[in-house]
Amino acid sequence: MILVVCMDYVGPESSQFEVTAWMEVLPSGAGQTMEFEARTQMSGTADKVVTNTIEVAGNITVVAIDDMVTEEQTPISFEVHHIDETNSKNEISIIAENASYVVEGDTVTITPEQYFYGDIEVTVVVSDIENPSDKAQTSFVLTVNSDGVEKPTEVTPEPEDDSKKGSSGSLAWFTVLLAGFAGVRRRKLKRD
Repeated sequence: MILVVCMDYVGPESSQFEVTAWMEVLPSGAGQTMEFEARTQMSGTADKVVTNTIEVAGNITVVAIDDMVTEEQTPISFEVHHIDETNSKNEISIIAENASYVVEGDTVTITPEQYFYGDIEVTVVVSDIENPSDKAQTSFVLTVNSDGVEKPTEVTPEPEDDSKKGSSGSLAWFTVLLAGFAGVRRRKLKRD
């Protein structure tokens, strides 16, 4: 987008003056960081470029969630409370390793993976369905206590050593071949 402002300054000589510009941000810009550049070109002065960054506030706020504790292989559910200034439809998603989750309305159920115990950092993200860049998030720690049962270790059979195997198949063929030659030689001896 280019905005051109033309002005004709008349007045006492001044080494500095201030220009204020207003911007209108489209709804798709909510929750984003936007950068704009202003260039000044005035006769008798050097051109100047000024870059500014605007943090556009999102329309969604997520209420903080306290840390939680559950037992190994035991699901835990909680409500996600959020405020949306535009009252649009929102989507809840979860970012967490070593766990699966299900979202039903504003209720989230997290199930730790089988045999996992320890801490899981869970990030809850609420985003506008029509404008996904308008989102907010909060994080908490889910502590999974061990049930005392360790993951069974997999026993893999050792590969057989090929050097111990005999190569009787090739020796058998060699023996059959020699027997054939012996038969031919015996016939030649009888004819003489």
